[in-house]
Amino acid sequence: MVSKHDNMSSMKESRRTANTEKSRASFPRFQPRSFGGVFLLSMLIVVGLTVSTTVIVNLAVSPWLLGTHIRDAQLPGVHQAAIDAQVMKHVEIAARTANAIALGISLLIGLGAAIGSSLYLSHQMNAGVSGIVRASKEIAGGNYDTHVEQVSLGEEMAIVVDSFNAMVERLKTTEMHRRRLFSDLAHEIRTPVSVIRAQAEAIEDGIVSIQNSSSIFQAQAERLVALSDDLSLLSRAEEGSLPYHMHRLDLVDIARTAVDSMTVAFSTRHVYLKLDTPSTAISVVADRQRLLQVLANLLNNALHATTEGDDVQVCVTQSKGFASLSVTDTGKGMTADQIAPIFERLYRIEGSRSRQDGGSGIGLAISRQIMVAHRGTLSATSKGLGKGSTFTLTIPTTQT
Repeated sequence: MVSKHDNMSSMKESRRTANTEKSRASFPRFQPRSFGGVFLLSMLIVVGLTVSTTVIVNLAVSPWLLGTHIRDAQLPGVHQAAIDAQVMKHVEIAARTANAIALGISLLIGLGAAIGSSLYLSHQMNAGVSGIVRASKEIAGGNYDTHVEQVSLGEEMAIVVDSFNAMVERLKTTEMHRRRLFSDLAHEIRTPVSVIRAQAEAIEDGIVSIQNSSSIFQAQAERLVALSDDLSLLSRAEEGSLPYHMHRLDLVDIARTAVDSMTVAFSTRHVYLKLDTPSTAISVVADRQRLLQVLANLLNNALHATTEGDDVQVCVTQSKGFASLSVTDTGKGMTADQIAPIFERLYRIEGSRSRQDGGSGIGLAISRQIMVAHRGTLSATSKGLGKGSTFTLTIPTTQT
């Protein structure tokens, strides 16, 4: 079962993912797209400040120095040739002095800009790397409630941070599922083992005979074997090692076959099973037995979610290169919190099926993996408790 804590964790993960996307969206648009671009931009700023400072200082200082030296050179009582030589000498002195002042100030400005940009880049880089190092240590210690803040070091660094945060969320989800899996699996195994143990104690106490207990032992053993087989099948499906025999098939015929095979079971429970299909064939490439396995699971779940007098409708449609097959019931329905984990292994909605029905809570997980192997999808919707549910599979169509 999925606890409130697990649901709250899932909601927090969704909010954190949304915040991460929001922070990426609000990233400054003028920021360079690469880490090298950040360094290039900083160097261009330093060079630009140096050159502009040189030009500005020369324009501001040179006329003043030149005028001062010319006035100093025009002394009374001095021959004109001597005055011209003196003027040229002061012009050279003025030019050298102006250039020296401009270069000195430019050098100081450039040095300050270089130091400032280096400190800024170093701070940003250390912030990003140290954040990843810190988060990695926390993850190694088993704490998955951590993430790395964005830094202004270009799109490449932003992608690294986003990918790291996404990896942390994935690890957190995987760890949560792993713990729940072991908990649910232990519960699934504990029930038949407890029955066998109680029956064995009853035999030892002479309350029942071995002959009368053999059917109970066999039933519980079969339940354990079925659970083991389902887990093995799911594992192979997730690994992609499940064998498939793909052929061109008619999805309408597949739906009709699945409905026909469940007609007796629905009639026994007095649940109305209806089939709505187009008059023409819908060609798909699929494994016939695997598709029938998926439909049998969906119909069986619908049967256990309904009561006497309820309806279950199977509808086949085609649109834009895909075929859809939906199984809709008027039964118990689901809440939004129940829909999210419905395809997880060993998940069962409280009260939807008793363990005596033999359901292991793995069927939908296997069905989704089968549809993924067919390049299709399997989804669930519901308007709420008491309003029924709809499970829809989609699969690509082919030209007939």
